[in-house]
Amino acid sequence: MCKLCTNDAFSWNRIVAYNEKILSSRIRFSLMHELGHHILGIPSTSQEFENIVDYFTSYLLAPRILIHKYGYESAEQIRSTFNLSARASNNALADYKIWFQYICQTTRKPSKPEIELENLFFPKIQAKEISQKGKPHLSSKTEERMSFFEELKRERGNDYMFQRAEAQWLYGRDY
Repeated sequence: MCKLCTNDAFSWNRIVAYNEKILSSRIRFSLMHELGHHILGIPSTSQEFENIVDYFTSYLLAPRILIHKYGYESAEQIRSTFNLSARASNNALADYKIWFQYICQTTRKPSKPEIELENLFFPKIQAKEISQKGKPHLSSKTEERMSFFEELKRERGNDYMFQRAEAQWLYGRDY
């Protein structure tokens, strides 16, 4: 039924049809795309509307706050974690950089729904998990990284990490 209209997926009334012989990542994206049409109430009438629904789908499948929390810097990392196509991963990475720039220039913190989503995947450390020393139990690798960044902070000042992040994400420089 689907192949009569498209190679991916389409919806008609209350029916969603999809091509089950394509890649699973494409099926997943196509089904979420059709869900986006339904949730946003946007018809499939123009390319502009399709772009809006594609953006919604990309954000749904690879939330920018999770890309940030995982520390991903490449489309390949996004593709393998969120099971997206190469094109969708590149779009998500480009949009993440815009999202990060917006966060840095405005509120300096994610929105409430983004924070709630972050907390689902990265629960805050509970008080009972804190040791007698008042520090959370961290892996030795994390402890090593923290001490490295503390040393950089002492050497180069409190704004060093922000300046580094700004140079890397906003201007593409890494030092």
